Amino acid sequence: MLPGMITYIWAAFIILTVIYFISRSLLPGLFEEHKAVVGVAVLILTVFMLISPISSAPSDILLSPGVRTEPKYRVVATTQLDISDPESFEEIPLEMGSWRGQDLYGPQYVRAVESMGGELLLQRGYHNDEGVFTWLLVMYGPRSAAFHDAEACYYLTGWTILGKGVEPFRVPGTEVEMYAKRLRVMKGNQQRLLFYWTMEKPGPGGRVVGLRVGTFVSGGDWRRADQALRDLVEHIYKHLYKAGEEREILMEYLLSRYGGAAYG
Repeated sequence: MLPGMITYIWAAFIILTVIYFISRSLLPGLFEEHKAVVGVAVLILTVFMLISPISSAPSDILLSPGVRTEPKYRVVATTQLDISDPESFEEIPLEMGSWRGQDLYGPQYVRAVESMGGELLLQRGYHNDEGVFTWLLVMYGPRSAAFHDAEACYYLTGWTILGKGVEPFRVPGTEVEMYAKRLRVMKGNQQRLLFYWTMEKPGPGGRVVGLRVGTFVSGGDWRRADQALRDLVEHIYKHLYKAGEEREILMEYLLSRYGGAAYG
């Protein structure tokens, strides 16, 4: 069950319960007419409540290759950062494995992200021991922010789309499979490879974070660029995400706490 849904289910259950008792005492005729509908609604919400986790971890997020993407690529992940706090992304290390980074500033990116209703939190350049240079952009905004696909950005600025797709990644030490979009573009004699994905905090006031990692392709060696970029993405995943904790559902808690008495 997605984080944020549990709050709504509990609220709906409480509201329907209140309506149930008020209608029975103040409007007995109306209650008798619609008691079957009210009863079914309360029963359904009760079942959802019993099979939902006792609490939703505040670090749970919805991870996907893009804000608008196929449901099969959207997964719930556990992040090590508080994505409601923009400053937390500064904790992404400047040194990760063989990668060394430095903060950059590109006003064109700042203006582009602001025009979409968001804020550019982080611009980093990373290079490894083999001399491969990459960059990392972290964008942040409300769910209403019009973060469009990187493919649209490049196409509208004159780049040719050579290839695109969705690639699986795993959080180190877990079996959780996550996804990022992969994009190959060319303009004149320039070639670039990108991976990008989004993080979303479900529920009221949820935020969206867009991440893009890219590199230049030298001499048409896409394989070398792909290997280098995947290595950096895996290091970023390692610092952003972790294995989710199992949370006991309410029904299991009642059984373990009260045994058969839980059901009267």
